Amino acid sequence: MRRREFILSDWNQSYEKGKAGEGYGSAHYPKGRIWPLGTISRPMTIKDKEEIKFCLNQLVRNHEPTGFIHETYKKDDPLDFTRSWFSWANTYFGELVLKLDKLYPSLL
Repeated sequence: MRRREFILSDWNQSYEKGKAGEGYGSAHYPKGRIWPLGTISRPMTIKDKEEIKFCLNQLVRNHEPTGFIHETYKKDDPLDFTRSWFSWANTYFGELVLKLDKLYPSLL
């Protein structure tokens, strides 16, 4: 199994699937939380438009009520999040938008 397949699978004990989304968590937080930095990394490292759309939709659905990308959120409840403003994730999301604007503007 390749590294990417492993990271995005149930074989990875940090990988989470829930009502709010799916992705891997951070070792810094308890199990059951999704790390948006990981969700942003997925479309930064692929060319599959469907996976890119999936990740963008998940990021857009799970940033309430602040309008910013959070540090983590519970897989079943995106309103249970850490850090209402997490500059690392927000900056990385900005990089993703700039990249997609050049490569796949229709996805934005």
